[in-house]
This record gives sequence, structure tokens and C-alpha cells, in this order.
Amino acid sequence: MGVTINITLFNVYAVCCKIIWFLVSFMCVSVFCRLIMATVCFESLFESVCQKLKETNNLDNISRSFMQLTSDRERICFLLQLNAVQQRLCLPHDCESFSAAGSKSSKMANKLRNDGNQYFKAKNYMMALCKYTESLSYAPLVVEECDMEDRTASLAFANRSAVLFQLGKHQLCFDDIDHAFSIGYPPSLAYKLYDRKGQCLVALGKPNEAAVSFSAALDALAVCDLEDPRRQQWQTDLKKRVKSCEHEHPSNHNVSSPGLSLICRDIPELHECQRNSCFESLSDACDAVYDPLLGRYIVAKRDILPGEVILSEKPYASVLLSESRLDHCAHCYKFTLAPIPCPSCCHSLYCSSECRNFAYKLYHRLECPLGEILEKSGVDKFAFLALRTLIVTPLDVVRKSCEPLPVCEASNVANVIEKSELYRANSYEAICGLVTHAEDRTAHDLFRRAAIAMFLLRCLCFAGFFETKDPPADVLSGTGGLLLSHLQSFPCNAHEIAEFALNPDAVAASMPNELGAGIYATLSLFNHSCDPAVTRNFYGDRCIVRTIRPIRAGDELSDNYGAVFAMQSRSERRAKLLPQYFFECKCIACAEDWPLFSTLRETGPKWRCGNCSTALLLRSTTCSHCGTEVNLAKCVDRLRKSDKTYKDAFDKLLKCHIDEALPSFLSHLQVMDELLCPPCADYGACQEAVKQCFSIMANCRCIK
Repeated sequence: MGVTINITLFNVYAVCCKIIWFLVSFMCVSVFCRLIMATVCFESLFESVCQKLKETNNLDNISRSFMQLTSDRERICFLLQLNAVQQRLCLPHDCESFSAAGSKSSKMANKLRNDGNQYFKAKNYMMALCKYTESLSYAPLVVEECDMEDRTASLAFANRSAVLFQLGKHQLCFDDIDHAFSIGYPPSLAYKLYDRKGQCLVALGKPNEAAVSFSAALDALAVCDLEDPRRQQWQTDLKKRVKSCEHEHPSNHNVSSPGLSLICRDIPELHECQRNSCFESLSDACDAVYDPLLGRYIVAKRDILPGEVILSEKPYASVLLSESRLDHCAHCYKFTLAPIPCPSCCHSLYCSSECRNFAYKLYHRLECPLGEILEKSGVDKFAFLALRTLIVTPLDVVRKSCEPLPVCEASNVANVIEKSELYRANSYEAICGLVTHAEDRTAHDLFRRAAIAMFLLRCLCFAGFFETKDPPADVLSGTGGLLLSHLQSFPCNAHEIAEFALNPDAVAASMPNELGAGIYATLSLFNHSCDPAVTRNFYGDRCIVRTIRPIRAGDELSDNYGAVFAMQSRSERRAKLLPQYFFECKCIACAEDWPLFSTLRETGPKWRCGNCSTALLLRSTTCSHCGTEVNLAKCVDRLRKSDKTYKDAFDKLLKCHIDEALPSFLSHLQVMDELLCPPCADYGACQEAVKQCFSIMANCRCIK
């Protein structure tokens, strides 16, 4: 009895020791992880630098000296000489280990796959799909890494194929099955995959290939783990499927779920004969002009109709937001239900091996080891974009751009205009020439951006960007200066890359979602107006700009920076624009303080004189400016007929019949432009309908 008690007490003691050991280990790991995160969290690093500088009791002198510097290269050189920056603004000493934390993990992959299994059992297929894809991003992909005990990637591909089959995505399901087999799917489970592959081939109209797959499933039963009764049932079912294929004829039919469809249309292109001779992305209907006071902007060389394409441009560089990584290609931004992961890191997924290979050659070979560092650093999308911009630029071009030559926006665009040089979308010089507003920034803002540039510079060094472990000081200061320039210019010049989330049951209320950010050399030349002349849409990461009202020769073609007169008051718009873009808007909507859309609805339209375009006075048919008599009855009749066509077109828009609706909207805009003066509520409503059409024609995904 005593022995039993002693043994029991000993067992309890041993269990308690294990629990204590586990808790201590867990706390140590947690503390270690927090310490590691703190070492790459930029805000923590920056706070540490600032604290160190305060301790010198020389902060005012440092600040004054910093603000006297006139170039970004000098600012980075200044930071490189500060002990506080050298000591505190560094990557972890064990950076390789930390970088490896963002690589593959079978343990995490299995956990996520098990989560997906629970969603699959509950028939929540979209959540299951998300978890299986996330599992794939963590699963080791290289065949040599997958021994008999570790089949995480192949299992994740197989499980995701089951979801895709349930969603009716048979080609994607087929592709995932092939991926699973190519990286060592367990032979004991192969019969299920061959069966699913055969059913996909039947749905894809390929009965002969399906029969081969069903036969392979029969052969695979020889090594499966099924008990005899179930094995026999499988054999019976598979033989029936093989036989049924003999009576099928090849076809092109396929079953697909309309609720997950991606709307694809041809990308509008500017043909060679339609391009501006100096600005390759711009239509020949437009030109870029430069004014010492107004800066650079785009004007019409001829009258332009609403709906015309005036710009088609690929970005110099772009980045996908992390929120979109599980269902969009990290390179081309295409929506995909079945992305394939990077073989080395868990951060990037692609729509195809072609995109994956191209991205690796262009930039991901350097970014791959930085994924975990950048994610944990907390830097914003503009920092990611600045880093990507440097990486996609050939090293010799970067070194040339590091030379201490004065590069400014004025000379960059003015040289193109004066010397008829070609302004290219893929020109790094054009990107370097974008306005930074350095002279408008506070000391703290400039110093903080310079510190981010320093952090990114450390990342470039760690990734091997400079092809040497110890780049010369002038190369570091020059490259850091370029990063700092981009960190200032991109918030003013970069654009969000969007995808339209279309709800077919609520087309009018459907809205775009931000996928990423890109820097576009020519698009950045468009100035802002609270009553813009153009709208932007994206096809992948290519930006297409179209007019949304008639433009007369000589008029400016203005974009909108996120402040529209119809939705926000003048004071609200100016308060929004000033901190980011450093100007007080003086467009016509601001100069005349146009009312909000809700107020315009109550006041009604103002008629326009057909001779001089002056607005007619209330209850008057004679122009107060030129004396022309206006036949208002005729104008009213013409507007009424056009308005009826517009309303019919709007009904078509609500049914997503874009090809039928859009021409009527554009025609109605022309009629209203001839008859009515801005601002006008009906005109704005028609412009919004046009923008919805263009959005559905571009990056667009049905969300129902």
C-alpha cells in the first residue's frame, strides 16, 4: 500500500515537473519572440535612436545641422555618422535565424490544414480554401525536403483540390492534383486523387483521359489502407466510372460556379499611331506642359469625347498588400482561387509558375529572405514600394543615379518638352524626378523618413543587393538618398491598384478594394481637381485613364486625389489634401465653393448659353453675357429624351449589361455638357454610372 502511494506521488511529481518545464519553456520562447520582434520593429528602433540622441544633450544642434542639409544624399550621410543610428538602427545580429522564421514550417502547415479540414466538414468551402492555401504557403515544397514522414505540401494541395471540386473549379482542381502528385503524395491515398482527377476530366469533357485516371485509381487500390469491404466497394464504383467513359464523347463543357467568377475583358491599348511622340504612355490627344508656378500637368491638344482612353501605363514598380496575398498573384495581381507558393518563403504566392519565376528573377530573389523582417518591422506600403523600386532597378543605373547631380522635377519634364526626349514608363530617371516636397516637411518628418531609408538600406545590404558585404560609404549614402527621395515622393505620387468587388444584386453600391500600390511615371503628372476630368482603372497592375466628360482643346485633364466636391465640403477637402500633397486646392469647385451633391439635388440644374457657355439667369431665356436668345423649350425636350435613354441604360447597368449601358451614358454626358452648367447633380450621377461601367470592365470580381 505504501509503495503504491509513493509511486503515485512520484508520478504526480514527475507530471508537475513536466508542466513547470513546459510553462517555463513557453514563457522563455514568448519572451525571446518578443525580443526578436522588438529588434526589427521600426518604431521601437526609431524610438531607441531618438532616446539615445536626447541623452547626448545636443539634440537642438543635431536638428539644426540636419535641417541645413539640402539633398537627400547629404541627409543619409549625416545619419551614417551618428553613433545613435549606427548603434541602435540595426538589424538583429542573428538576422539569418530571424529571416528563417519566415520560411517553411511543416508544423504550421499541418495546423492550418487541420483548421481547413474543420471548415470543409462544416461545408464552409471558402474558409477551407483560405486555410489550405495558407497551409501551402508554409509547407516545404522541394521534393528532397519531403521524406516519408513529411507530406505536408502534397496533402495541402490534395485537400485544396477537394474544395475546388466542390466549387466546380475543375481545371484548378486538376492542376492541384498534379501538383500533389509531383511532390510525393502518399501512394496509400493516391486512389482518391486519381478518382477525383477522373471526375474533373469528365466535367472538362475529356472521357478518354478520365478513363485512364479511373484505371490508375483501380491500380492504386492495391497499396491503399482500406479494409476489404470498402476496397471492394471502391473497385466496383471505379469500374462503373471506367465503363461510363466509353459512352461519353469529348466536349468542351465545364461546370463552374458563377458566384466566384472573375470578369475578364481585353485591356484597352494605345496603338503606336495613337501615342504621344514624347510621352509613350500618353495619348496623342494630350500633352504634358510645364509652368514654373503650376508645375507639370496634362492638357488636351484637341477636343476629347467622354470615354476616350488617354493613358495606358505599366508601373515602374508595384507591391501587393499582404491582405490580398492568399487570393491574388503577388506579381500580376490576378485573382486566383489556387495560387502556388514561393518555394522558400511563406509570404508570396503566384497565379502560375511563369509569374513566380519572373518575379524571382526581377525582385523576389532579394526580397525572399527579407519577408519576415519587413512584415515584423511595421513599415508602410510606401516603404515596401521604395525598396521594390530600388531592387527592380539595375545596379549600374542605381550607382549612376547615386552621383551627386541635381535632379529635379522641373528639369526632368522640361527637358522632355524642350528637347523632344522620350519620357518612358520604365525610366528610373523619371521616378527620381518626382516631386518630394522636402522643403515643406518638418525636421521630425524628414528625420523619421531618413531613418526608414536607413532601415531599408540595412535590409538591402543583408539581402546582397550591392553584391559585396561592405559597400563604399558613397554608395551607401547615395542609395540611401534615393530611398529617402522615394519615401517622400511616393505618398504624393504613387497610386493604389484596385479591384472592383461586384455584387450583382447591388451593382450601384458595389465598391473597389485596394490590392496594392504602384508608382507610375506618366500618371503622376496629372494634377488634382475636386471635379476631375478623368478616372483611373486597373487591368492587373496596368493603369488605364479615361475621360469622364467632354474636354475642349487647351483644357487641363485633371485627376482626383481622393477629395471629391460632391461628397465633402471645401474645408474638409483642403484639410485632407494639405498634409499629404502640400497644396491648398484652388480648382473651380474650390474657387466657387460648389455645394454638396445633396444640396445640388434640391436646387436643380442651370441652363447654358449655346453661344458663349455662360449660365443663364434664373427664369431668363436671354444670355446676360452675349445677349443670345435660348430656346429653352427645345432644350428641355432634348434633355428629357436623353434622360429617358439614361434611365433605361441604368436599368441595364443594374443587370451588368455594360456593353449596352455605357454608350447611352456617354451620349447623355455630351447632351448635358452642351445644355447645362456645372455643378449639376444629374451630371455627377451619370459620371458615377460611367465609372461603375469602367470598373466592371477592369479588375473586377463577383463577390456573391
